[in-house]
Amino acid sequence: MLSSTKMAWIAVVIVCAWQSVAMNTIIYISGLQTVPEDVYEAGAIDGATGWNKFRHLTFPLIIPFFTINMVLCMKNFLMVFDQIMALTKGGPAQSTESISFLIYNNGMSGGQFGFQSANAVIFFIVIVVISVLQMTITGKKGGAAVMEKMKIKERVNWPVTILLLLGLITVAFPLYMTIVIALKKPSEMTNSISGILSLPSHLSLDNFAEAMRVTDFWHSLGNSVFITLVTVVLSILIHSLLGYAIGRNKKSKFYKFIYFYVVSGMFVPFAILMMPVVKQTAQMGLANRAGVIILYVVFYMPMNVLLYSGYLTNIPIALEEAACVDGASTWKTYWKIVFPIMKPTTVAVLTALGTWNDVMTPLVIMSGSGSGNTLPLAQLNFQTQFGTNYNLAFASYLLALLPILIFYLICQKHILNGVVNGAVK
Repeated sequence: MLSSTKMAWIAVVIVCAWQSVAMNTIIYISGLQTVPEDVYEAGAIDGATGWNKFRHLTFPLIIPFFTINMVLCMKNFLMVFDQIMALTKGGPAQSTESISFLIYNNGMSGGQFGFQSANAVIFFIVIVVISVLQMTITGKKGGAAVMEKMKIKERVNWPVTILLLLGLITVAFPLYMTIVIALKKPSEMTNSISGILSLPSHLSLDNFAEAMRVTDFWHSLGNSVFITLVTVVLSILIHSLLGYAIGRNKKSKFYKFIYFYVVSGMFVPFAILMMPVVKQTAQMGLANRAGVIILYVVFYMPMNVLLYSGYLTNIPIALEEAACVDGASTWKTYWKIVFPIMKPTTVAVLTALGTWNDVMTPLVIMSGSGSGNTLPLAQLNFQTQFGTNYNLAFASYLLALLPILIFYLICQKHILNGVVNGAVK
């Protein structure tokens, strides 16, 4: 499929859709948690079932989540880069070349700095127009008033259950293939489907050992851990302070303007800023890990400020007033009372996931700096003009996935509640 000019883009679409399942699911589950059960009870009394219940009750109440998700998905899909870089590098015959890849390839390697900067400006205008249209259209519908919650016993919805099982299989199948192929020897790989999907005849960790050697695993791991850890710490400290200042002063027109100005950064793709940022970081001596960390802190500021300012609506101002009466300063009140309640774990997990998995930023900033690769960048070593060693590549993918997966499993219980409290308040 990847070798066909007519079919290669389908593979890119499938990978993009698969990768977006996790975050989209988190957003929609968070939205569903805000829908009171009494709404469904009232609908059941009026005879609403199945599709009508979703269309007239559920969907109108989760429109704020739907709007945010659609705008972010459209922006992310328009600027698709990582998937193309890993799968096709724009080929075959430029059939899968996206705007982001075009700007990177011709601007960084082709010497067309000014021309590709102009392309980035046009790209930005297109994204703004599409985002405004999306928000205008989806914003015309509103949710109903929220009532007190009451549990209601319902029958098992088998069509939905079957659909969920199919979704689970869709998500789990690529993971199964990754594990199986990583444990196989190259001699066990065949062109038949049964040969690819079958379990290895003998379990071997040779692929993992070789993958660690090829990618300089420990050095790449060190870079990824260092960049992710510093980014998370700085993001929590800086963004929480900014979110607190904005959240407690939203009635002021000045702070409200600052809030919308900062949050609007979520709709600006990195591809638009790529060319000037690369030139500026090089001139300032920041074409290294420090430059990447600074950019991450800036890029994740919009989402984190949105979440932190939302959390503050759940923190009674009376707590701060009581601390003030007890003689606590504003600084002490923030760190001792407000900050622990603002759920920094949610921001830490979302920032860590985005930083760890990113390819584009370290690729364009650290390229040729001598700083080495991050783990996602190291995975490109397995792709050559002659093909890809899938056994080594999949083993390396699992090694790169393992640290952040452990971190996510430890902290995942904080994500849903954090997104609910921060996004819709």
